[in-house]
Amino acid sequence: MEADGGGTLLVPGAEAAANVVVGLLGSATIAGAGLGWLIARSRRAAGATALAAFAVAIGPGHNIPLLGGTPAVAKELAILGIVVGVASIVLVQAHVRIAGIPPAQD
Repeated sequence: MEADGGGTLLVPGAEAAANVVVGLLGSATIAGAGLGWLIARSRRAAGATALAAFAVAIGPGHNIPLLGGTPAVAKELAILGIVVGVASIVLVQAHVRIAGIPPAQD
């Protein structure tokens, strides 16, 4: 990395952008939607957790491609997994309480 923050990509720019959009943002959004559906069994909860996961991926999650191949990547993945999981549970439970949805009876 150069002193001005610039650097050279190891792959073409279009490929790097596609990897970030599909590999990071897309997979995070799908994983968030899946967790929301598993927790509350509603499309609205799936949408809320998908949005939360997308926001996390744009925020601290964008560091994953930058840290790939370094010892720090495992720590970053663990942090992101915990943040997305906790955010998913909190958002779904808040939705259930606000909407007054009774607990599911199996």
